[in-house]
Amino acid sequence: MVEYINYKGEKLPIRIAWSTMKKLASTDDKIDVLELMLWYGLISGHVAETKELKIEQKEVEFILDESIVEFKEIVKKATKKLDDEKSPKDDKKK
Repeated sequence: MVEYINYKGEKLPIRIAWSTMKKLASTDDKIDVLELMLWYGLISGHVAETKELKIEQKEVEFILDESIVEFKEIVKKATKKLDDEKSPKDDKKK
């Protein structure tokens, strides 16, 4: 599911998906986990929308400055969706 986050008056596609979580898990740098999640989510969202990513990774902290509440809502929705998708399998095991 692609969501959009606002930055400098532009809506940037973002998708928190398995690929995002996988890249996050492989990093040792836990300090910048929100920045990394946003960065990988932007990459995933742009790929899903077949759009060119025109920002640089160093801008991510400024996107969070502008849109942290919006980003947290996107993460909350994505986490719930990922949990909902894995729940039916878990129920079958019981």
